[in-house]
Amino acid sequence: MLEDVLELSTFDLIFELIGGAVSLPADPSVADIGAAAEVHARHETLAWRRHLRRFRRWRVSVHRDHLVQRYKAPAVVPVIGDALAAVGAISLSEDCTAGPEVDLTDFEVEVVAYLSDGVDKLRAANDTKSRASLGGGQEVLLLGV
Repeated sequence: MLEDVLELSTFDLIFELIGGAVSLPADPSVADIGAAAEVHARHETLAWRRHLRRFRRWRVSVHRDHLVQRYKAPAVVPVIGDALAAVGAISLSEDCTAGPEVDLTDFEVEVVAYLSDGVDKLRAANDTKSRASLGGGQEVLLLGV
């Protein structure tokens, strides 16, 4: 987990963060994101169960904030879903189908996955000479509802 204050240059989402920020390796692959999400979900099992069990239909929404796009958001959705399913964050309703039913239009709750490379996009917009000078922070994954 990140211990420093997390600063995001542009943040236009409002969601309840569950368990804090998750550190990712530099230039993470979809598999790296899935592994990090699974470790996070297992560590925060009770919180995820408490937040998702009262809902039957859900969806995962992935938001990327990167200078360089290395993967498409739809590729991340299944690994986040698998991580949450692994900890039993499933509905307790009588008509439950063994787990939350992913529904992109008729959902009751949205799981938000926010991925950032730590680069200040406002500084990047003014940078005309050297992207290396932007530095960038640690890559992070934020998960919540």
